[in-house]
Amino acid sequence: MKERILKSRTGLFDLSHYNDIHLICGVVKDFLRSLSESLLTNALWKSFANVIEEESDFVKQQNFDALIQQLPKPNRDTLAFMLLHLQRVAVSPLCRMPILNLSRTMVSSISSVFIVAYNRSSM
Repeated sequence: MKERILKSRTGLFDLSHYNDIHLICGVVKDFLRSLSESLLTNALWKSFANVIEEESDFVKQQNFDALIQQLPKPNRDTLAFMLLHLQRVAVSPLCRMPILNLSRTMVSSISSVFIVAYNRSSM
């Protein structure tokens, strides 16, 4: 399926006839893992990790916003699409997974920085 999506002329691919959510999620995660670098980029990785350590949610949000603006446009657009899509999935009545678990299933494909920080903060 991944090859068919990548070879499509428009970059769009109708997934409506695929009923296996695990197949679709697997393709998305495989695509993200196949990128030459994380969506958050190697250059900004440490900065994103440092923001997670910030105590103030307000300052954390401001710093995330500033870092996201520094991402290359394709990375920023892909990240925005992924986050909006995950928000739609989370509110779907078909989704039986809590938002925290849903985010955990996808975050390692975006960047391991969030997993490391989450594990440190939950100890």
